[in-house]
Amino acid sequence: GNVLPMSALPTMSYDGPHFLTNLTTAGMRNPPNPDLHWEKVRTFNAGLDFAFKNDCVKGSIDYYNKNSFDLLGTTAVDPTVGFSNMLKNTATLKGQGIDLDIEGRIGLRQLTWQPRLIFSYVTNKVTKYFSNIVSPSSMITNGYLINPVQGQQPYTLASYKWAGLDPATGEPMGYYNGAVSKDYNSITGKATMSDIVFSGTTKPPYFGNFINAFSLFGFTFTANISYKFHYWFRRDLL
Repeated sequence: GNVLPMSALPTMSYDGPHFLTNLTTAGMRNPPNPDLHWEKVRTFNAGLDFAFKNDCVKGSIDYYNKNSFDLLGTTAVDPTVGFSNMLKNTATLKGQGIDLDIEGRIGLRQLTWQPRLIFSYVTNKVTKYFSNIVSPSSMITNGYLINPVQGQQPYTLASYKWAGLDPATGEPMGYYNGAVSKDYNSITGKATMSDIVFSGTTKPPYFGNFINAFSLFGFTFTANISYKFHYWFRRDLL
């Protein structure tokens, strides 16, 4: 489980003196939640280490599958109970990945080259979400916050559907009620899930390093290349 400051029982904390009456005050920090329970994780791992004669090539490959259930998250609740949101068991997540590490050794007279390739692939998907999205417009962010949309990756980049620029004025156009529109208030304030486009994850699923070490006459030189591929980001406006 996770060690987090939460409880199934209501908890309060000291807020200091009131700014008008100077009386001692306290505030509710955690509403009661008798249904709160542990997150559960099921993980499968398999790996293979290999090496050729004289260790000219050696390495390892690992595969893992990780399913997480009853994940904790802040979700909106009926405000008539006295709170607008609370921490609940809200989602199920499925992830899997591959790690590859290959190292070689090539000798050419006095020069020795030791290349090493590290490659990782990881993917996650929200398989169940037991809460309601407050509004589709709330998902239009920079993608660095979790968008818990069932069937999508948790850090997915969402955008409004794009209809290009108005050829007469150069103004951006979107869609509202299925038609091209420049009514920005309606586009942003009344958007439905059908008006949203999911581009992909903002977390690179492919990443790693290519490390090179060259040894000559007792000196060693290194050159490292880091890489990451196939992810999305929203460019800041100039």
